[in-house]
Amino acid sequence: MKKIISLAISIVIAMSALASDVKVKTEVLDAFKTKFVNAKEVSWVIESGYYKVSFNNNGSWVCAYYEPNGKMAGIMRNISSTELPYFLQNELKKKFANYWITGLFEVSNRDGYTYCVTLNNADTKINMFSANGTEWKLFRETKNEIINMQDGWSGCTKK
Repeated sequence: MKKIISLAISIVIAMSALASDVKVKTEVLDAFKTKFVNAKEVSWVIESGYYKVSFNNNGSWVCAYYEPNGKMAGIMRNISSTELPYFLQNELKKKFANYWITGLFEVSNRDGYTYCVTLNNADTKINMFSANGTEWKLFRETKNEIINMQDGWSGCTKK
């Protein structure tokens, strides 16, 4: 029994080490270090051909995406509903009063800001986005069987 537990622990440690062992190109690393001088707890992964870096920036978790040439593609950060533009806050309060927010984040890139929200009530899960800051557009609506926080969208989390 002890051998099985030891083996399981060894596998978990080895997999954790492999997951964080990303070779980041020099131009990407230089661009990141120039832009985020005070970044702490930095973690890199490769996602859909982009370098994704998760880090603590002045007490907030942020994810930045870089192209292999070192050009920043976008930044994602979790936000509270009070940080939304007024029209988006107001629409959530009026049209979705019987829902609670289970996820909310902001994506900024060269094209501007996009906000993404996940709402839940006892029966339904809704994912919406706003690319213009004035109205929400439905991305997906599903009936709840069991709410799985891993489904749908996720904001920026420590990896």
